[in-house]
Amino acid sequence: MKVRFIAPAKRELIGASRFYEKRVSGLGGAFLDEVEHGIALIKQYPHASPEAYTRGVRRARLRRFPYGIVYRVENQMIVVFAVAHLKRRPKYWLRRIGRFWG
Repeated sequence: MKVRFIAPAKRELIGASRFYEKRVSGLGGAFLDEVEHGIALIKQYPHASPEAYTRGVRRARLRRFPYGIVYRVENQMIVVFAVAHLKRRPKYWLRRIGRFWG
């Protein structure tokens, strides 16, 4: 199964990684590793994560960081809508769904 990050989600991923790297050397890489692990689990079990606020959109929580991967499964493709901090503006990504959900 392939994975596609929409542009805003990719920017969030990079921004969060840079933020953590500025705080502690190596922590940005650890964040990216954790997201990679989350994506691997999503690929293996795409429907295991609970739906989040709207039908068909799911959120997989990261183990070590307060982030979630917000995604939808579309015809053997995982579309990532957000790499969302779970304690800040929890539903901000909902407005993206209409623009990128086809």
